Order: sequence, then C-alpha cells, then structure tokens
Amino acid sequence: MDNVGFWGQLRVGHKIGLIGALFLTAIVGIIASTVMWLGSTETDTVVMDVMGRQRELVSLYARDSVLGLTGQEVESRYWSNVYMESGKSLMDGGSTVLTLKKDQKVSLPPAPTQELRDMLSETITRFEELSTMVGQVSGIQRDSPAYAAKAKDILAFGTKLRERVNEVTKAYEKH
Repeated sequence: MDNVGFWGQLRVGHKIGLIGALFLTAIVGIIASTVMWLGSTETDTVVMDVMGRQRELVSLYARDSVLGLTGQEVESRYWSNVYMESGKSLMDGGSTVLTLKKDQKVSLPPAPTQELRDMLSETITRFEELSTMVGQVSGIQRDSPAYAAKAKDILAFGTKLRERVNEVTKAYEKH
C-alpha cells in the first residue's frame, strides 16, 4: 500500500482550486491589514495636527490677551476654549475642533501612555496659570509701569508654555 498524503490524493482541479483559495485568502489578509494600518495612520496624523495646533493656540492666546487689555477686539476667549477642549481630548480622548474657526469636530483617542497624559495635564495647568496672569493685569492702569511689566510677563510665560507644548508634541512623535 502506497503511503500517499492528503495532497497526493487530490485531483489536479482540486489542487488548483485550493492554491487559488490560499492566494485569495492571503490577498484579503494583506488588504485588511493595510486598511487597518491606514486608519491608524490617519488618526495619528490628526492627533499630531491637534498637538501642533496647541502650540499656535498658546501664542494666539497670549498675544490676544495682551492686545485685548489695550481695548482692541480680540479672540482670546475662543483660543482659550479650543486649547482647553483640545488638551482634554488629547489627554482623555474625546471630541474637539478639527479646524480653527470651523464647526467640524473630530474624535481623538486618549493619550497612549500615562507619561503623555501627565505631560498634557501639566500643559493644561500651565495654561490655566497663564489665564490667571491675564486676569490679574485687567485691574492695572494701562499707563503704569506695572502694566507693562505684567504684559511682558504674560508674553514670556506664553513663550515658555509654547516651548513645553512643543516638547509634548515631540514626545507624541517619538511614541
């Protein structure tokens, strides 16, 4: 009796069909993994865009806050709201503005590590400190030396915060 295995018992037509099915399964698997990878890449791109925007929002808020104290029409409240919403969404996951000045929202996943969540929490706390500094200036006379010094402090603090947000962005990039 010949010792013929499974493959040897199949007819040529079945062998060809089985090979085709295996190739088709492999192709479907490759396509599915590519689609999943592209989906995660898109999410990563949106997260990095929002992180980069946080740097810009700090600068816009600090600038507009100082200009607003001179009586000019500014949008510091809008910059603050978007910064805080985006920061919390980056940290804990959630919805935030996709593009400034547009109503379109995007859902972000939570920060992937505790270290990134801690860094984001720190930047939110520092942003709140910046807002407190702005509030303290509002009662000072504009022509006083104290006013000029406080305005300078606000801009300097904003610059340091922007640098810290940049460090958090780089940490996200490394992750």
